Amino acid sequence: MKQFYKKLTIFLVPIIVITVVLEIGLRNIQNDYKLKSDYLDKNAGEIETLILGSSHSFYGLNPELFSSNTFNTANLFQDIHFDHEILNKYSSDLKSLKTVILPVSYISYFGNLKYSAADWRVNYYSIYAGIEPESFFDNFAILSTKIDFSIGLLYKYYVKKQKLIQSSDLGWGSKNKPFSQERLNKSGKEAAARHTHDIETNKLAQQAYAENMIDVNSILEWCKSQNVKVILFTPPAYETYRDYLEPKQLQLVIDISEELEAKNDNCTYLNLLADTTFVSTDYYDADHLSKEGAEKLSKIMNDIIEAN
Repeated sequence: MKQFYKKLTIFLVPIIVITVVLEIGLRNIQNDYKLKSDYLDKNAGEIETLILGSSHSFYGLNPELFSSNTFNTANLFQDIHFDHEILNKYSSDLKSLKTVILPVSYISYFGNLKYSAADWRVNYYSIYAGIEPESFFDNFAILSTKIDFSIGLLYKYYVKKQKLIQSSDLGWGSKNKPFSQERLNKSGKEAAARHTHDIETNKLAQQAYAENMIDVNSILEWCKSQNVKVILFTPPAYETYRDYLEPKQLQLVIDISEELEAKNDNCTYLNLLADTTFVSTDYYDADHLSKEGAEKLSKIMNDIIEAN
């Protein structure tokens, strides 16, 4: 028996050591989640306009173009649940907050990160952003992705010295690749298909909807209690995306948003989905704005804030 334990120890020790090294290495990679968490830890008290949301506001709203002290907390695939968690974490620190901006796109009310193909990003919020984990396993970076992907990240960051942060110091992610009409044409149908759910039969979409409505109402209630204004907006999208949206789902998004506006006197809803201000060159792909488009959208939002 002693011989067995000796062999088991010899077998397990290298695995444990390698696992610990990988975990430490992954945790120390600088990324957008850590950048944003560090900024909020230091500067939450000075923020006047807080941008929440997914990739639509991550790429679409540049804080540098706002007159108020603005920070963009948005991230890829970020859902309303984590928007609420971020706001809740810093609620006692946001002493100067006057406006919260939250995108409510075609997928927002029916999507949830933990039910998606990008569910591995859930771990990032507990590891890098200090959000309370829902599961014990959410505490480990090495469990967030497949091992080959993790090793690839380590190689890029530590060996190739590649910068993995996409956002500016104020949280905005710029899409700097050149305009491509081919990309607009191809991405629209694909993105619309990913974002469409049969909300009458899809139980995960129904569960996500129920949870998202609790979170969005909690955001609105907290903001109202703090005399903070909320701007909900459906972001602009190119026609090749809009043409493939399921009408019932889209109308439900609009109806819910308009109802939230009607019930909350601190809330404004803007439907910019087909806004003709945005032309083809304002898009990176069919549902994300380019640098030029972000400049337009940021100025629209800033004008609304300043007018009030």
